[in-house]
Amino acid sequence: MARHGLARLRAIPGLRIIGRQRAEHRVPVFTFVIEGQSPATIARALDQRGVAIRAGDMAALPLLKRFGVTEAARASAYVYSTREDIDRLGDASSQVR
Repeated sequence: MARHGLARLRAIPGLRIIGRQRAEHRVPVFTFVIEGQSPATIARALDQRGVAIRAGDMAALPLLKRFGVTEAARASAYVYSTREDIDRLGDASSQVR
């Protein structure tokens, strides 16, 4: 799931994944920013497309600052998540402008 999510999100122009970049070194939790968009705007846009994510400092401000941001969007997959869910996240994220 992490590998598929990373591939889908990396393909989106202007989207930057925060954190480890190799699937084998992470769980399927995707923290990201989209150039020119606030995380709150990203969350609202995805919500309108039926995708629920979190936005803000994730109670991890010191870590986010290490990546040069103070807030981000975060999507999480779990055991019941499917590839189609990840595709929906990728499709919705690619439409945020």
